This record gives sequence, structure tokens and C-alpha cells, in this order.
Amino acid sequence: MVIAFLMSQIVYGLHDFDKPEIAKRKAFRALFRCGVKRMKQTRNEMIDHVTSFAACQAICATRMFGKDSDCTGLLWHEKNAECHTWTSFEKTKIQKLKFDNSSLACITTKQRRKVKEIKRLDSGLFLSVEQMASLPRGQAYRYFSVLPRLQKAVFIARDGAFPSAHPNETIVVFRQGLQDKPIPLPLPQGYRDIAHNYALLHDSSKLALYGGQKKGIQLLTANSIDALLNGQFQLEAKSIISPQHPGCKEFVFNGGCAFDGKLSAVKFNNTFFIYFRLNTGIGARYVQVVRASNLHGPFGPAQPLSILGFNKHIIKTASIYFVSIVQNPCHENSLLGFFPLNYGNGRCILCLAISLNGIQFGPLRPLVQLGCAPNGRTVALPVDGITFDRPTSSFFLHRYMPTADAVHLRTYSPALTRFVLNHTELLSFTRSSIAALSKDQNHGS
Repeated sequence: MVIAFLMSQIVYGLHDFDKPEIAKRKAFRALFRCGVKRMKQTRNEMIDHVTSFAACQAICATRMFGKDSDCTGLLWHEKNAECHTWTSFEKTKIQKLKFDNSSLACITTKQRRKVKEIKRLDSGLFLSVEQMASLPRGQAYRYFSVLPRLQKAVFIARDGAFPSAHPNETIVVFRQGLQDKPIPLPLPQGYRDIAHNYALLHDSSKLALYGGQKKGIQLLTANSIDALLNGQFQLEAKSIISPQHPGCKEFVFNGGCAFDGKLSAVKFNNTFFIYFRLNTGIGARYVQVVRASNLHGPFGPAQPLSILGFNKHIIKTASIYFVSIVQNPCHENSLLGFFPLNYGNGRCILCLAISLNGIQFGPLRPLVQLGCAPNGRTVALPVDGITFDRPTSSFFLHRYMPTADAVHLRTYSPALTRFVLNHTELLSFTRSSIAALSKDQNHGS
């Protein structure tokens, strides 16, 4: 540790500082954990820059988002000339140390918060739980979807620059399983924005791929799963839902709906539904939906979801990062909704709800404790879609979606976990939800 401390002084030019006491020196050394490998990198690659402000006499550093960086630092605000922790997720103690203005350093958090692992809250609804596969720590895979096939489920994800899969967004397909390297899906020119928030919808005759942000939601279709996986698309409308779509609600960004989160799409009772994000505030999100009688549209006005027991106060403070809406495997006249809920009070839970029309959902049933992450996220998020393994079915969770926050946690270990549903219990919950929805409708009328 002493050698590393001396080397950090030499390499980064840390000099002219007051010698701390032994206790302070120990805390000081904890700030610098770059290691020998980091020293081989250029200073610009290590960190943007470090500046000392007389106002707080502390080192303030911009956050480095490099793929190999393990620096979790502080943000500095030049206009206000003040230091502050860049996120409340990790408790960072600012060390008041004096350095030369030209000094560079790799600053890590002194304390890292350990996130609770996934914990089942409803054992009655699951027959079994298993971790399917660990994912590479240095890859940006996020927004997983699953396509059920007769022999083997196919998983699809968004990829791009680490850690947030942005920019250079693309859709990748795990053809041979989650342990093998995925293959990029060749999206046609002019439709590559679909990768940002894509959703798959499997109709009886076609497979639809929805997605897009800046130009609105676009559509590609394929005649089969194999055709889609081989990039054999039919080019459809380049904007079937615009940011200014009727009924679209957005309270954070200007210019209409932002479409900045993963979509979910399902066909139900000969109606096509597309679910997308409704930003209600900074770090707070809800869900809105459009529907049409044809997968090409035209889609009717957007409507916020109605969840029984969810009032306006909860909507303003809670956050649903995105949803997964699927056909109920036990009841063909209803839908299942998987909601990763961050309540904003330290409670982050995956909840299940039933719908008879795709817009009104019954009471939420807590399934899994997910762990909370910054900005309204949860540590684990649902994979969009379920697999049907008669007489059971399974849904999946993506644990530790790569973000600038998650990749620096001690517990960061991305993986997919499979939950096998108990159809007897699911059917019982479906019936009780239908009764609650019917009672609420009668009461409202």
C-alpha cells in the first residue's frame, strides 16, 4: 500500500500537500486505487481532469465512463465552484486535501453500498428459480427480450458503447445460448434507431419489430423468427407513432413523447398494444399505451395505464422503468403485466398485475425484491416476454443492467435468472384480480 501510495504521487504529480496524520493518511490512500495497469494509460484516458477549489479545498473530478475504468468519482460544478457527490447511491466522503491545480488522480469512493440480492417475496407463485447464465462484466447488454421457440428460447438484447449501450446502439441475438457471443441483427439503413428501445411482437402471420426515438416509433416486419434473425425484413412505415401523437404525455423533455425507455408490445383480442414510457419527473416514470386493430396502425390516442390501488401521489413519487406485458398463459382472455417498481422510499419490487383490456390493471402482487438503483431504476429488471413450457411457463429477470452506477458496485455480477410459474396459483390470482376489477368497475359506475 505504501509503495502504491508513493507511486501515485510520482505518476500523478501529487505534491505540495500538507502531510496528513496516520489516520488521515489511511483514508487518503483509500482514494487512490488505480493500480499499476491504470498507470500505463494516458492521463486523458484515466480521468478528464482534476481541479482544486479554494472554496472547499477538495479534489473534484469528472466521472470517467471508460470501459476499463474503475474510478467512481465526484462531480464538480465550475460555475458554482463547489464540490459535491455525483450520486447519492454511493456514499462518497470528500477528503479535504490540498493539491496543485495541475495534479491528476483517480478518485474512488471510500464507501460502497452493498445492494440487496434478489429475494423472493411470493414463493407460492414459483415452482423453481434458477440462475441461467452469468453475463460478461464488460459488455453493455440491456433491454433483454425472449422469443419462445419449440426447442430453445432465443434471447435478444440491445448492445452499444459500455456501460449504457449508447451510442452505437444495435440489437444482438444470442443464437446459441447466453454463454456464446451474440450476433448483431442487421437493421436496414434508416431503421437503426429501432435498437434504442425495441419491442418484439409475434403475430400468427408475422413478427413485428417496433422501436425508435427521435423520429418516433418505427416498424419492421419479418415472415418468421428465422427471417427476423437473418435480417430478412419488410420495410414498413418509418413513423407509425410520432412524438406528437395524440394523447402523448411527457413532463421532462420538450418536443412531445421522448420514447426514451424500452417498449413492450403484445397482440390481445385482435388488438395490437404498444406500451412506452411516460416521464412524470426527474427519475420518475410511468407507462402509457396506444392500441390499434392492425400492427401497422393507425394507433389511437395514448392513454396512461390505470392500476388498481395506484393513486396520483404514488405515480408522482414512484418509478416504473419499463414494463413487460404478455399474454396470460393460464387465461387466454387476460394479460400479465410485470412492473419493476421503485417506490422512491427504499422499496424496489417486481409486481405482477392482471388486465382484461390492456389498459386497466388489477391490484399489484409483489413477486421479487429487486434492490434499488439511482434515478428511479431497480437493480434487476424483467426480460420482455415469457416462455411456454407446458404445463408451466417462465419469466426472466436481468440482474445488474450495466449503468454508470451499477458497474462500480462490489456486488456487480450481471446475470439472467429464470422463474418457473406455478399455473395453479397464477390462475387463482387471475380470478381474484378479475373479481377486483369487476368490483371496482361496478363501484365506479
